[in-house]
Amino acid sequence: MLFESKETLKPLSTAVEFQTIIFAGFGNNLYPLTEESNLPKALLPIANEPLITYPLRWCEQAGLQACLVVCHAESYAQILAFVRNEYLGPLKISIESAGKISDSHGTGDVLRRLKHKIKALLIRDPPSDAID
Repeated sequence: MLFESKETLKPLSTAVEFQTIIFAGFGNNLYPLTEESNLPKALLPIANEPLITYPLRWCEQAGLQACLVVCHAESYAQILAFVRNEYLGPLKISIESAGKISDSHGTGDVLRRLKHKIKALLIRDPPSDAID
């Protein structure tokens, strides 16, 4: 809990460390842009920048130090190459492949597979006006 009690609303003396997880899925609704011979959804250009740069920038602006990017095995190499060769930000980025995932698997299935990497869980969608 972030506060000692609801009445006083005093911040706890110990800081809460947040762990950011960015899910870089297939983008099935973006077919044929995301078919196997093209880029994964996370690397599709939006306003001349790969889509993944937007949540990475939000993490930077929030003052976070690191994040975990979860992707499919098929896009792992491309996303890893982007992080190593093109991403210039200060975040320490770890990339994990959730392995082969079928269309019937959801976010919860992926989280269960990676539970050994997750310290705590709070799911938050970005605000609707988050992309400038």
